[in-house]
Amino acid sequence: MQSAADANVVRQLFAGLTRLSTDNSEILPDLAVEWKASGDRRIYTFYLRQEAVWVDRTGQAISPITADDVVWTFRRLCDPATGAESAPLFYIIEGCAEAHTATGTPDLEGIEVRAVDDFTVEFGLVEPAAYFPALLTAVAARPLPRVLIESAGDAWAQPEHVWTSGPYLLQKWDDEGLVLAQNPLFFAPEGITISEVRFHVLPEDEALRRYDRNQLDMVLLSPPTTARLRYEQARQQELRAFPDPCSTYAGFVTVKPPLDFRLVRLALSEAVDRERLVSEVLGGNALPARHLTPPGTFGAPAADQIGVEWNPEHAQDVLARAGYPGGQGFPPITVRYPQEPVFEAVAKFLATTWEETLGIEVELDGRPAEGYAQTLERTLPLEEAPHVWLDTTCNTSPDTHHWLSHAFHCQESPNRSRRLCNAFDTLLEQAAVEPDPAKRRELYAQAEDALAVDEVAYAPLYITTRTALVKPWLRPAAARSESWDLRDWSLDMLAKLAAQEE
Repeated sequence: MQSAADANVVRQLFAGLTRLSTDNSEILPDLAVEWKASGDRRIYTFYLRQEAVWVDRTGQAISPITADDVVWTFRRLCDPATGAESAPLFYIIEGCAEAHTATGTPDLEGIEVRAVDDFTVEFGLVEPAAYFPALLTAVAARPLPRVLIESAGDAWAQPEHVWTSGPYLLQKWDDEGLVLAQNPLFFAPEGITISEVRFHVLPEDEALRRYDRNQLDMVLLSPPTTARLRYEQARQQELRAFPDPCSTYAGFVTVKPPLDFRLVRLALSEAVDRERLVSEVLGGNALPARHLTPPGTFGAPAADQIGVEWNPEHAQDVLARAGYPGGQGFPPITVRYPQEPVFEAVAKFLATTWEETLGIEVELDGRPAEGYAQTLERTLPLEEAPHVWLDTTCNTSPDTHHWLSHAFHCQESPNRSRRLCNAFDTLLEQAAVEPDPAKRRELYAQAEDALAVDEVAYAPLYITTRTALVKPWLRPAAARSESWDLRDWSLDMLAKLAAQEE
């Protein structure tokens, strides 16, 4: 399993066919200088930069990056022997799912990725997917050096062997950390201002001491330390929160009375003070959520736009219009959650909120975390299903399509809400074939609003975060904790040197 730290290192060492813009609003060329799609959005052709080369740790060119490397990378990704956890993300490629789930010898040749010539690659998809270029920004989709991996085996990623293609080279990697140096042969050096990056593995107290002595520019913090430092005035200006690719929400079984009435679901969602939940229950280690998809994902609306707001007075009025003024006559509802400390605390917060704000009775139903998903299956008899359940969805996809479809689509998700296909699903299907990125972002925004407000299939709660102390001379451009692209960061070296001389 690849950690967020591992993914961030890979992003510096290996370029993708495409990349996200700094503000995540555009899909930009990277190893592929351009691409085109067939009219039905099922065949994509990518044209590689002919100046892009594999480079060793000394900065010497080894060989051009070719279409053969790309084809081999995706066949390796879909090969079950590789054990790639991200492979299902690429089942959209014809033949990938069949190969990855094969019980015998997988048909890797049947995966629809082919080299048209040395610098042209063609992908065949199982269905239209306008989001495919965004998907290729994912870490798992980054082309790898076939010749090296086939010759060096598992040792290929060691500093003395590795060939890379990204803005940085791997100089050192040991128990103390690693050192990256700018790649002198990188095909797009413009704007890169950080020539060397050192990642240190240190106890937190030692890291903070070095940070205070201006020996470190940035320190990732544990949740307890983050909570403590939020109250230190001198630290507040240097705290920076990076959203994780995880979104926590309260799902509603939309066919189980009394939650089969939209106004009841709306009252429950509007009654939740997400700011208070984050500050009092989570110690500030999260962002209040109005919709599902976290910042840093292509197509995600801004955090303060689209979705449900805290409005207790309106929630009370809505519940009265639903026939339950002050909660009178409202039957007890059940909130199911996995038996983990954070989920239990969140469940208790929701129960207290709904009892105090709406006057309703809430019963908590904790279940073992192992096997929890089976207690939410839509095939369960309705009397065994909860009214509300807590869940966290984590997704490595850089595009909103997967966040929404994998969690709530009426047919492509587990559909634990037991919702019927409606406008939300239609909007997602329209976005899948919309070639204009701006129009696709608008369709995603409409879909988020349709699900969270028009239908109220769930109540968004929060996006988890990683918090760091960051010196004022370092300006990170990351939107998510696992998607740092250091070529977009900037460092004011003069300001850093001046601080070190004080």
